[in-house]
Amino acid sequence: MKLLRIILPLILLSLFAGCGGDEPANNTASSYYCPMHPEVTSDRPGACPICHMDLVLTSDTKGAEEMLSGDFRLSKDDIIKSNIITAEVSEGSISPALSFSGKIEIPEENIRIVSARFSGRVESMKASSTGLMLNSGSVLFTSYSDEMSRIFAEYRSVRNSGTANAEIIKSLETRLLLKGMTTEQISALKNGASDIFNVMSPYKGVILEKYISEGEYFSEGTRLYKVADLSSVWAVADVYSDALAYIREGTAAEVKNESNGYTARARVSFISPVMDNASRSVKVRVILSNTGSLRANDFVTVKFTASEKTGITVPVNAVVRTGNEDIVWLQTGEETFKPRKVILGQRSGQFYSVVSGLSKGDRIVINGVYLLDSESRLRNFTSVEDLTQIPEPKTETKTVSSAPDKNGDEKAIFLGKTDDVPFNKVCPLLGDEVAKNSPKVKYKGKIWGFCCPGCDKKFMADPAKYSQNVSADGKTYLGIYED
Repeated sequence: MKLLRIILPLILLSLFAGCGGDEPANNTASSYYCPMHPEVTSDRPGACPICHMDLVLTSDTKGAEEMLSGDFRLSKDDIIKSNIITAEVSEGSISPALSFSGKIEIPEENIRIVSARFSGRVESMKASSTGLMLNSGSVLFTSYSDEMSRIFAEYRSVRNSGTANAEIIKSLETRLLLKGMTTEQISALKNGASDIFNVMSPYKGVILEKYISEGEYFSEGTRLYKVADLSSVWAVADVYSDALAYIREGTAAEVKNESNGYTARARVSFISPVMDNASRSVKVRVILSNTGSLRANDFVTVKFTASEKTGITVPVNAVVRTGNEDIVWLQTGEETFKPRKVILGQRSGQFYSVVSGLSKGDRIVINGVYLLDSESRLRNFTSVEDLTQIPEPKTETKTVSSAPDKNGDEKAIFLGKTDDVPFNKVCPLLGDEVAKNSPKVKYKGKIWGFCCPGCDKKFMADPAKYSQNVSADGKTYLGIYED
């Protein structure tokens, strides 16, 4: 009986304990998503409204942890199955194959103007249309001229007189040569040649423009034809600014004309100091010998053998190119990764140069990057690190003044890196585009900007001199004074 009194309370206590508490809740939140459209999510089972596939169960906990940490996690098994391989970022040499569209142009020094050397009238045209090929001595047209007829008459009179003066004859012959007559035409005058005579071309080339017509009168100095010698031509390529670091005068180039299979090798002879505002490209010129395969305004492809540059490089397979940005995946831990935006330079073979976004020693995914990127999108992971735009610390304005210029007591004041907008678009020292974060200098009431460090110091040394290198509107580099 005594034992029963002890056991009964224990039984009742255990019954109350079993009934008194609620069942522990499962706090693990679940969600569903569409494998084909990861942006479609739901907190309950169902079908995708876009493709009508069944939604797949996934856990929010893991995704939330990833979003909070900024890292994307894969298990060791997934890393092995995806064949993900990483490597340390290092420096390498880039010698890109730079290929640009270009056009055949006529060298300016090969263009000639045929002008009238006397007054007269066109009797009949011989070179009557543009595009005709001329040789030196080709007949352009026949002409009658009162001025020339008087010289002809005087020459015949002196030649046929019994007391011919050699000096007078020589003077008249020189005068006729200066008027464009040939020695053969002058000799024919002795035999009574007609006063209607042929006007010859002094140049070899193609007629680009014809300014006269049959029956037209002209005076001395009148433009008659524009002629171009096409024995040598320019291949002019439009090169974008990011490729100019690899090209200089003397760089080897290959020019191809796809329309007729023409190929030639040459070297860069000139790089324009002026950048096109619309295309942000620069004209780069190559001189070619022409045997008739190239025509003015033909389109060509110019491929440059660029000089080597050393810097950060990454394999082509390590980059995900979305169209809007370029992404590489960094390994941040044994099982964690982070996407990072990069700005790429030129490509050389199977490597890109990296302008910004990576540092030497970073470890990135070089194989399996697209599988990793796809898996991250299925999990709706969108945390992309962007280190390509690193703001520079603002510098306080410094009141450092230069010496007075030669014309008075006006001084240049060094302002440092301020938010002031410079009036000039091109650097007064080198003519390049003014850098966004360049130091500023105030001179004669204007804020001046520069393209690179060091230019501001040279400007401060002689502002009166270098300020003359830029046009009044600040947009054009005049290059009056160069170092």
